[in-house]
Amino acid sequence: MGWFSYRYYRTKKAEDILRESEETFSKIFYLNPSVCAINDLKDDKFVNVNEAFINYFGFSKEEVIGKTSVELGIMIPDIRNNILNQMDEHGIIHNIEASVKTRSGESKDVLLSTSNIYLHKKEYAYTVSNDITERKKAEEAIKKSNERFELFAKATNDVIWDWNLLTDELWWNENYYSLFGFKDILIPNNINSWSSYIHPDDKKRIMDGIHHAIESGEKYWDDEYRFVKDEESPMFIYDRGFVLRDETGKPYRMIGSMLDFTERKKAEEAKKASEEQYRTLVEQASDGIFIADSTGKFVIVNTSGCKLSGYTAEELTGLTIYNLVSPESLVSNPFKFEEMHQPQGGRSERKLLCKDGTEMDVEISAKFLSDNRFIAFVRDISERIKAEEAIKVSEEKYRSLVEQASDAIFIADTSGRFVTVNTSACKLSQYTEEELLQMTIYDFIVEEDVARQGFRFEELKQGKTTLTERGMRGNNGKLVNVEITSKLLSDGRLLAFVRDISERIKAQNEIIKEKNLSDSIINSLPASFFMISIYGKILRWNRHLEMASKYSAEEISAMKPLDFFGEADKEILSQKMANIFLAGEDSVEATVSLKTGEKLPYYFKGIAIEYDGEPCIMGVGIDISERVKAQEEIKQTSEKLRQLTAHLQRVREDERKRIGREIHDELGQQLTAIKMDVAWIDKKTPDETTVIKNKLKNIITLLDGSNQSIRRILSELRPGILDDNGLLEALEWLNRQFTTQTGVAVEFETTETELKLPEPVATCIYRIYQEAFTNITRYAHASKVATSLDIINDEILVTIEDDGKGFDAVAAQSKISFGILGMKERILSLNGTFQLISVIGKGTKIAIALPLTV
Repeated sequence: MGWFSYRYYRTKKAEDILRESEETFSKIFYLNPSVCAINDLKDDKFVNVNEAFINYFGFSKEEVIGKTSVELGIMIPDIRNNILNQMDEHGIIHNIEASVKTRSGESKDVLLSTSNIYLHKKEYAYTVSNDITERKKAEEAIKKSNERFELFAKATNDVIWDWNLLTDELWWNENYYSLFGFKDILIPNNINSWSSYIHPDDKKRIMDGIHHAIESGEKYWDDEYRFVKDEESPMFIYDRGFVLRDETGKPYRMIGSMLDFTERKKAEEAKKASEEQYRTLVEQASDGIFIADSTGKFVIVNTSGCKLSGYTAEELTGLTIYNLVSPESLVSNPFKFEEMHQPQGGRSERKLLCKDGTEMDVEISAKFLSDNRFIAFVRDISERIKAEEAIKVSEEKYRSLVEQASDAIFIADTSGRFVTVNTSACKLSQYTEEELLQMTIYDFIVEEDVARQGFRFEELKQGKTTLTERGMRGNNGKLVNVEITSKLLSDGRLLAFVRDISERIKAQNEIIKEKNLSDSIINSLPASFFMISIYGKILRWNRHLEMASKYSAEEISAMKPLDFFGEADKEILSQKMANIFLAGEDSVEATVSLKTGEKLPYYFKGIAIEYDGEPCIMGVGIDISERVKAQEEIKQTSEKLRQLTAHLQRVREDERKRIGREIHDELGQQLTAIKMDVAWIDKKTPDETTVIKNKLKNIITLLDGSNQSIRRILSELRPGILDDNGLLEALEWLNRQFTTQTGVAVEFETTETELKLPEPVATCIYRIYQEAFTNITRYAHASKVATSLDIINDEILVTIEDDGKGFDAVAAQSKISFGILGMKERILSLNGTFQLISVIGKGTKIAIALPLTV
């Protein structure tokens, strides 16, 4: 009896546990917000469905029980058979997508999972389905939105860019690479790559402007700058951007376009290439089921709940609902326990705090059970949030592109009628948007243009982008020259970007006219004309340069400026060209090597100018062969004259020596003999003969005076003191003689105590002294004279300076002054230098320098 009682007790308890488990499952089954169904494994007929199933498909429970999903029209046979085959093969199906229909015939998409369960000691198929129709629609919307953006980015001539401010990743459309000549595999996709090509003079202003717009809360930024991809031809860019901000005002993206407005260049036709867009992949995830007691402590959590939270089932049973929600989130979005007591339960969206510290966007459906526990169904909606945000960003990108486009944008249907136009289109055509939407593309055609160049519909149908230039007649009747870029969209509509190029064509015509005029002028010059860029390229030249150098135009275009010169001149020419850019102008003489090998001297004059927006050198070269030849002849003649002067000076000094010797040896001795004879006669003559005595004394006096005159003449012809005692004593003697004769003091300074010089040098200095003192005596009216003599670096330096009235040295050069000219020629004949400085009222200074050896 005891054994029977124990067995009965064990059986009863097992049945109670089973009943309690089935009761719990039944509550979960009916309260589950997902579509749940139980099917018979043998015939696939519905055995039971929950309230969510009835509401989702629109059938009553009585209509469903005992029938299959195919009989009800919920699934087509192929889909259902595929599901059953997978069940037979794997025994379980997890998260597969399927298409279903409701009772009303509405098609929907679901994500379903199926597994076998045991109920009332029988095995059934348990299926849980979640609606993913909205997610599918969101994915399709993203696809279409991205397609529209890609088509617009390909069709426009502008460079479209998209800068992610959070990652610093920068995307361009293909026009960036085609317009600037880049290869996309070589260009880093970040802001530094782009900014490195901005001209140094513009870079700080541009970057400051962009950061100011981002940081100050402004929506738009625009500016112009020089883009230097090719140093020889920088491009002028008009750039504008639109700053995207989140709901808190924080900037996260900047989208814009770059327009090349360099008038001398035509826009390059955009090339087809694939572009990568950011796509958000929606990850499939099943719902998590969490059951907690009245304190919020988890008691049951399924596998999906563990996967969502990152915790194991054992870890979760030690946690409460408050461990999976951040405190900040609870402040702004507290739990709604009151709604959970309602029959329909409570539904909310919040962030789930995972084990790794990350937060996940989830949708929670919760309800209290009869035992005061509550059950929560947690669904990962991160992908849905991302999809919604992606749609928002994509739509903002599309709207921003259209709104900011400087070109007129027209979209026409298959009949040619406009369905969409932007503000620029209205401005260009002078029609309102309402008027344009009633018009077609044929309302703007000019018959002459169509006859010359028809519509290129065949190319458009092949998916090509066409670029044409036509005339467009606006509402005011004015004909406007436009450039049209066209492309067919996937739905057959025509997208056209229209740009006014009237100013560009006008500028091009003016440039051609001015170039023809300037070519005529420079070709008429009698000298060689040239224009050189800062990078050393010969930009322009005239026919005279070709004829003079014997090079053809093709050869000159491939040459560098220094190719016309020998190695000896290249360094100085490089320095001169660099100095022109710094100082504005410079000149130089150099030897040009002709193509024939002949070398000719040229004089070059260059100035710095700006040509096509870059610094250049414009100059002329003049053949100075005749001038150089004449200068050489003058130099040779001057040298011969100088040699002749030196020879005459030597002859003159030699003649003075000879005359001095003759006077000294002949006349001097004769006068001395006469004086001796007269003195003897005077001595023999009696004192009483007074008259005779007086005559004899007069004769002796005259003889003494004659001897003094002879000594004076001899000193002037050739001073004996110079030959006997040297230059220093001779100069000191001249100083004393000058002071004795004029009463003007002479200060003489020298560091030399003994000086031995070649006779020509000593004689030259002595004669300069003599001539200088003669000029001071005649003209200076000086009160003081200072002289000096020094030897420095194998040169003897002599200065003679007075404090007299001075004179105009420049005016004196135009007059013939043999005294100054003689001094200068004496010095130059000995390879010395002569300097004369005089200021009216402040005196005169003579400075000479002579080499110690001649």
